[in-house]
Amino acid sequence: MKRVFIVHGWGSNPKRSWFPWLKRELEKEGYEVHTPQLPSPFWPDRQAWVDALDKAVGTPDDDTYFIGHSLGCTTILLFLQEKKVNVGGAVFVAPWVEVENPSWLQRLLLRTWREVRIAFRMLKRAPFDFSTIFSDDDPFIALSGADVCRKKLGANVVVEHGKHHFDTINHVTELKTVMKQLRWVEQHKQMHYLR
Repeated sequence: MKRVFIVHGWGSNPKRSWFPWLKRELEKEGYEVHTPQLPSPFWPDRQAWVDALDKAVGTPDDDTYFIGHSLGCTTILLFLQEKKVNVGGAVFVAPWVEVENPSWLQRLLLRTWREVRIAFRMLKRAPFDFSTIFSDDDPFIALSGADVCRKKLGANVVVEHGKHHFDTINHVTELKTVMKQLRWVEQHKQMHYLR
């Protein structure tokens, strides 16, 4: 059975934003869906988040997919580079990959994430794909992050209009683009097998 792990971001939880809607929609289509609660979401510790995701996932395989939001995307990338395993692929919404000019609050609260070194070269060569979704008015994640994901990860990039940071505060409780991009990732996985 195909498994999907929906990974929330900083200051969030699995019951917020579009996560419950997405879980229901994926389960209707036959996916086994997991929405792990990561520890201390307002004071996230990098290794604690990666370890929590590792515990939730167990042994991943090429029928394991990841959907992340914001700092949850970084957690997934760190998990993948640490485990060095083949998975089905990942969809990232407003990925916190390289933040230009972080605010004083981001610098304070995300202190364990400042020295994050993502193994972009290794991940770009992996036999699975990434798709990313950005908003053109996100106050936290600049659109320059789309270029980073495209160039360094080889990711597909979609830009939504007026979705801010894709969160409950901005009334984003459904996000059909995620479903479309998960299908895109799955189709590209099949292409890897044909190469």
